[in-house]
Amino acid sequence: MMPSRVALVVGSPGELVPRYYPNSSWGGLTLDGEPPVPLGAAVKLRVTVSAPSGDFDLGGRVAWIRRQQTSQLKPGFGIDIGDDASVVWERMLAFARNEVSHAVIRSTRRVPVSLPVQLELAGKTTTETVTDLSSRGAFVRTALALEPGTAVKLTISPPGKTTKISLLGQVRWRRSDAASPGVGVQFIETHSAVAAAVQALTERLALG
Repeated sequence: MMPSRVALVVGSPGELVPRYYPNSSWGGLTLDGEPPVPLGAAVKLRVTVSAPSGDFDLGGRVAWIRRQQTSQLKPGFGIDIGDDASVVWERMLAFARNEVSHAVIRSTRRVPVSLPVQLELAGKTTTETVTDLSSRGAFVRTALALEPGTAVKLTISPPGKTTKISLLGQVRWRRSDAASPGVGVQFIETHSAVAAAVQALTERLALG
């Protein structure tokens, strides 16, 4: 069963800050009203910022529900963000805190995914998992200790397609925590047809 979709629309990035809470591994967001699913159920959350515009697709679970209104708090519920959405989550929080520009967010929209990828490095190939993807890069979940600056080749297998997408990339950063180890890979400028294929894939996956 596919997770239910939930939407949060705010007028500006700063409106996300008071909705943030740090009670889980990655924290979560408070939404108003009654949740569309029971406590503990998985959801796909799309956060939309109106001005300056930005869209963020996140996975998580309903962690708590507040049904009674108080003098200070409205009825609402909390969504704890999952490990697979952590990179998108970190970028959204940076946007909310004015730590990254609107132009950067628009050009690097990331989509939470779970896609097999062949990672080639120094003549050796391993099978890893891409957990978020944009037209400019990807987060690859891997236990390999790849240092920033390492050149890699990624071959992604899109769902429902027989044609694979191969890209050259460079490791930009590394996460070494046990829960979600991996590397952020920036794609190196490549053939326009390959870039268009990656863009089309991200757009298709964003629509679910």
